[in-house]
Order: sequence, then C-alpha cells, then structure tokens
Amino acid sequence: MERPAALLADRAGPVVRTRDGTGAWSGESHRIGLTGSMLSEFADPRAAPELLMLRERIRSWRCYDAADDPRCRWPGRLDRPSWHWPKR
Repeated sequence: MERPAALLADRAGPVVRTRDGTGAWSGESHRIGLTGSMLSEFADPRAAPELLMLRERIRSWRCYDAADDPRCRWPGRLDRPSWHWPKR
C-alpha cells in the first residue's frame, strides 16, 4: 500500500512534481518525455536530491553471476523469458 506522505516525487504522464524542503509539494512541475524515466531524465540536485541519490545508488549495483556469459551483462532488454534469448 502506498503512503502518499512518503512519496519523494510523483509522475503523471510527462509531468513530474517533487516535494520542497518543508515536505509539501513544490509549486513547480518538471516535464520529461513520455517514455523517459524520472531517474534518468530528471536529476536536479536542488529540486530532488533524493532522486539523484537513488539514481546513483541503482547505478552502483553490479551483476554477479557465476556463469561464463551472464545474461544480465548482455545489452538489451532483460524482461523476456529465457527461451527468447538468442544463443551466443
């Protein structure tokens, strides 16, 4: 269950809104592409430092796999079942 007071940012279509220093929603909204990600396209250290920190934390994750050719290191999408992966 989502707790609205715990949201750092909110997105509705291309519009992103963030909280200000008091925790209230900022009056300023930001626009990003419809297919874009808040974490990749909206990284404003003044308006949303928490989003920037979250983005950097996610970027630091690594994929450790004992396989010789781990799929998580292949370029492209990783959301398809394994039988759709091309043989390498």
